[in-house]
Amino acid sequence: MSAPADQLALFGGEEAVVVRRSGRARRLSLRVFPHGVVEVVAPLRVGERSIRQFVESHADWIAKARGGFRALHGDAGLAPPAELRLAAVDEHWAIDYRDGSGRLRALAGPGGGRLTVPGPVDPHRRIARLRTWLMSRARATLLPWLEAVSAEVGLPYAGASVRRQRSRWGSCSARHTISLNCALLFVEPALVRHLFLHELAHTRHLNHSPRFWRLVATLDPAFELRERELREAWRSVPAWLNHDPI
Repeated sequence: MSAPADQLALFGGEEAVVVRRSGRARRLSLRVFPHGVVEVVAPLRVGERSIRQFVESHADWIAKARGGFRALHGDAGLAPPAELRLAAVDEHWAIDYRDGSGRLRALAGPGGGRLTVPGPVDPHRRIARLRTWLMSRARATLLPWLEAVSAEVGLPYAGASVRRQRSRWGSCSARHTISLNCALLFVEPALVRHLFLHELAHTRHLNHSPRFWRLVATLDPAFELRERELREAWRSVPAWLNHDPI
């Protein structure tokens, strides 16, 4: 989470593979996310050819993992949703799809509200509009939250942004700018706060050294549990958010 991933398009489209270089990694490893993207963690000195061969040698396992997610979620998981439940901020948004032109309208109420999404009956365009709204909602809620946590623990940062990242919850650059994944909106608040603390700790230690983890432990004594839960929290993110069929 400390630096942007090196991205390597080994296949293309929804078969994309993201390669993350790690100074702590001693061997190649991989995992498959619910939206189909494969993340390979590679030691710094391992070359692209070796990574390609590693992925190809695990092709059957990858296909089986992707098939398991498709069986779990089905095509319904890729369709425009009827509602959004944003666990991070305890909001529930009902969604109305209507023919016609105009902008997406958000009528806010206690604990969420209702979204009206106009436009043609095209699932890809509807999802694109929902993604745009979700990004704006993430900027409006996650960025002030991060600022408050930063002030609370006394770890300032240079700037922050929200992105739709496919394999990372967040990152911190060498210039102390933090990037947050809009998918955090679907994650429980305790895990979002831990992610903030993790990235803020990188403003002191831009690595995953023992000193970094000691700082994280000081900020969040339950950090080991939170880290494990974050690795599994992708299951709470709807498939349509990151599935790009084209």
